[in-house]
Amino acid sequence: MVDFTREEVEAAIEEYAATLVEEEDEFIDDNDDEETAEPEEEVEEEVEEETTEAPEPAETSELSAPEEELEKEDDPKEVFEGKDLSGLDLSEINFQGISLKNTNLKTTNLANSTLSNSNMDQVDLSEANLSNAEMENVSCLETTATNANFTLAN
Repeated sequence: MVDFTREEVEAAIEEYAATLVEEEDEFIDDNDDEETAEPEEEVEEEVEEETTEAPEPAETSELSAPEEELEKEDDPKEVFEGKDLSGLDLSEINFQGISLKNTNLKTTNLANSTLSNSNMDQVDLSEANLSNAEMENVSCLETTATNANFTLAN
C-alpha cells in the first residue's frame, strides 16, 4: 500500500524547503552578528579561558548522541526513505537534495521532475517514467531500473 499521496509528498517537500530557508536565514544572521560583534569576541574569549578549567562531565556527550539520532529521524529530507510511493503521479515535483533511499518507486511517474543531488540508493524504479527528469549528481547504488523510461533525462 502506498505510504503517501501526491499532496502529502508536496507538503513534505514544502516543509523541507522551509527548513532550508530557516537554516539559510540563521546563517545570514550569524554572519551579520559576527561582523558587528568583533569587540564582544575579545570579552567572550576571556570568559571562555576562565571557564575552560572545569572539564565537562562525560555524561553530556552520551546524551547528545541520542539527541542527534532523534534529529536525524525527524530530518525532512529523509521523510521518504524506505517508503512506498509506487504508482503515484509525481511528475514535475522538485526532489532536489531529498533522500529517496530504499524507496519503492515502481511504476511511478517522475516525468519532468528534478532529482538532482538526491540519494536514490536501493530504489526500485522498475517501469517508472523518468522522461525529461533532471538527474545530475544522483547516487543510484543497487537501484533497480528494469524497463524504466529515461528518455531525455540527464
